[in-house]
Amino acid sequence: MDGFKTLTDALRRGDVVNNVRGASPAEALASLLKTLQLPVSVDRKNLAKALEERETLATTALGLGFAIPHPRRRIFDREERGLVAVAYLEHPVDWGAQDSKPASVLFLVLSGSDEQHLALLSEIATLAESEDFRRFIASNPQKDEILAYLASIQP
Repeated sequence: MDGFKTLTDALRRGDVVNNVRGASPAEALASLLKTLQLPVSVDRKNLAKALEERETLATTALGLGFAIPHPRRRIFDREERGLVAVAYLEHPVDWGAQDSKPASVLFLVLSGSDEQHLALLSEIATLAESEDFRRFIASNPQKDEILAYLASIQP
């Protein structure tokens, strides 16, 4: 893996959303999709359905307060269109994590290839394991701050 390049590129195309409401994963995802900036080609209803279907298979919770909701299939036809959105939940939500910690930060992954999808999941999981990153993200940094953080830890 080349640092966090895939995540950095996808986050540049994505967004950061604050104070996402919802008492359940389905409610939080619905709230996120209402406010998230997405390309007009994305059908929000189909995306919501795909995210809900994915959660019924197995939780996308990482633990440590993070979840990585994502559809099973890619949304975009090219990697250059894939994106990651960071969502800060207004109140933590039980996402079914093995460590029983509710999610307070979501990384929504919408990919353009299988390789990109796996790289994004891996990069986000690696970050979540870092205590330094968890302290950083707890301050609800915005997009430019997250991008600067990722640039500062590149090998």
